[in-house]
Amino acid sequence: MLDGCSDGCGYVTALIAAIAYGTYGVPIKETLRINVHPFVFQSYKTMTMVCTCWLVLLMGETVQFTPWGIVSGFLCVSGGTCGVIAIHYAGIAIAVGTWASVIITVNFIFGILVFHEPVTSFWQSLGAFVCVGMGLIGMSLFSAPKTTSTSFS
Repeated sequence: MLDGCSDGCGYVTALIAAIAYGTYGVPIKETLRINVHPFVFQSYKTMTMVCTCWLVLLMGETVQFTPWGIVSGFLCVSGGTCGVIAIHYAGIAIAVGTWASVIITVNFIFGILVFHEPVTSFWQSLGAFVCVGMGLIGMSLFSAPKTTSTSFS
């Protein structure tokens, strides 16, 4: 179904992913007053992924096993659990801003060095990294997380 997609399809789905992934921390922040343990909240997220992952079959795809899927699952669960903890202690703005900046950097480096994806302009890419870095530094300096006395016991 997605074989005929152009770059525009990639940009649209990246925008949807950014909105969905960028706002998934909102329900996490809302659970702070009821003190849900990060592993419990992550188990809710994981079960939702298990239930919805099968929707790809409706798009005409076939199930294919790859060990990289297992590795990706471990990374997703550990990253998601740490994300829940980060939102709890640092706040949603600082936590998401920090991990988003790091995600951009890590994925860019892997794309260039490991997967040899072409870059149109080295200098524009460098400028983008400077902007991401300045944004991360500015956000960290001018955002003060509230201290909470809740615990996960």
